[in-house]
Amino acid sequence: MQVMLQNNYSSNEQDFDHLIPILECLQGLLARSSQKIITLPLWEDAVKRCTIIEGSIKNDKMTTTTTSGGTKNTKQTTLHDMLGNPNRDEEIIQDDVYMETREETLTRRMKQPTPAVDWKVIDAFDTPTLIYDSLRQQFAYGDKSSGRPSLFGTVEDRIEMLSQRFLRVQQRVSRSVSHLTTIDRLLGTSVTSSQRLLGLLHANSTSSTLAEAKGIVATAFELEDLTGSLQLHILSNARLDTRGIYTDGCIVLVEGYYEDGCFNVHTIKLPPIESKALSKPYIPPLPGGFTGNHSTASMSIYTMVNVAVDEPIMMTELKRLVDRLISLEESEQVLLVLMGNFTTGSTMSLSVALEEICRILKPLPSNHEVFIMSGPNDTPSMCWPIPAIKAPSSFSHELNAKVHFVSNPCRLHYDNHHEVLLYRQDMIQHHLQNEILSARSSTRETVKSRILHSILSQGHLLPKAPTYWNYDSALSLYPLPDLILVGLEEGEDCVRSFFEGECQIVAPGSQGNWAKVTLRTKRKRSVVPTPMAVEFLRNEEEDENSLPGED
Repeated sequence: MQVMLQNNYSSNEQDFDHLIPILECLQGLLARSSQKIITLPLWEDAVKRCTIIEGSIKNDKMTTTTTSGGTKNTKQTTLHDMLGNPNRDEEIIQDDVYMETREETLTRRMKQPTPAVDWKVIDAFDTPTLIYDSLRQQFAYGDKSSGRPSLFGTVEDRIEMLSQRFLRVQQRVSRSVSHLTTIDRLLGTSVTSSQRLLGLLHANSTSSTLAEAKGIVATAFELEDLTGSLQLHILSNARLDTRGIYTDGCIVLVEGYYEDGCFNVHTIKLPPIESKALSKPYIPPLPGGFTGNHSTASMSIYTMVNVAVDEPIMMTELKRLVDRLISLEESEQVLLVLMGNFTTGSTMSLSVALEEICRILKPLPSNHEVFIMSGPNDTPSMCWPIPAIKAPSSFSHELNAKVHFVSNPCRLHYDNHHEVLLYRQDMIQHHLQNEILSARSSTRETVKSRILHSILSQGHLLPKAPTYWNYDSALSLYPLPDLILVGLEEGEDCVRSFFEGECQIVAPGSQGNWAKVTLRTKRKRSVVPTPMAVEFLRNEEEDENSLPGED
């Protein structure tokens, strides 16, 4: 940074006046970048953008004469106003009305400045850790002022991670009244702990408890919470909630009676899902807040899963999608999300596959952003979250401004209103391998829909998978995001809607299909959730088919 300043500016005050808007523009570019490092290409990009804007400011000075007093009033647009106006790019460059070739369109758009920053990406290893204090009964964010915690945690870190997972669900359940039994209402509590069940004097008294279900052997189970553990006996006529999947280590809400050292259960269900509107009053503001500008336009997110370079059909569909994005209106904000796996296990290396993808993405205009997220087979790591993959050696400055390699998962904050979670994992295989209770649904609920319901109920993406204990908060789903874009290993397109569209889960198909989700900015003083438009586009069809969400 010091070298850049010495090479470009002297010690005169006039030079430093020009430096202020460049730093403001540089701050916006850093908010969009996943690496958070000031590089020479990034600095040159900020200088170039400010130069274009300063040139248009001189052309925007207007002098008008009033009819009453005959005096002249000069209205001058400041550089700060132009940087904060997301639609200013339309005012800066006035296009002539003429027919262009595709190459001329690309050349002209590459020279245009990118719209003002109104979103930022949060890496999985930078996600704030939400900690619940059971004594004060309130949440707070963990202190990371001393830097990132160690990747290899201690035993105490693992105990704290599991305790926080349980406490987040417990305080959510305590606010729900739908599961309370008679004895719970008389005692003034929502759930009965294992420790209190062991001390009950009256057997056959129906109680409800929240605990973690564990499979000891094929037909033996136990319940465990923060106070102790109980042997679990499921009665033959027990009722199971069929909306979700019961995996080893999942948190369940059971009803039954304690007798002869065993808790006899007649009802098993998953914890209730709490809407973001109910959770928000108990959550403190995010540290740092939102640093972007507030947008007045919608934003479209295109998602494609399993973009395997060694499969010709996937490359054909990716090129077709890129051509589609190039033909869009210049004012439309577009984010393209490409999820792995980027190879099918052939002899092709990951770096070669990424170079081929970047070559296809090169014609995209500069106002289109691209997120590249690795799949489970693109990295040897078995722990979650998965860090961002390294950019290929041929990664040019031209691509560095619009292509970002992100962690799995990562979060996107847009317009200080929408929180989007991007996630790629073979969840179907993972959940079915760890299933301990088979709950056959009497409805037409698919396995995919039941798994999506389960992760929201657990408030966690992967309760059973190995994780970095100090970074488990990156997998948390509390409070619920507005949109979860999840890439699965197989299956058809799927969309689930919860709380009248307040939270939507979109899972595009993996056979060359892609999904388009349009985020609309929140209206001023509006408390009603802003609806999202979801469309699935199939590889054999040119038309867009809109799918309604399930309630």
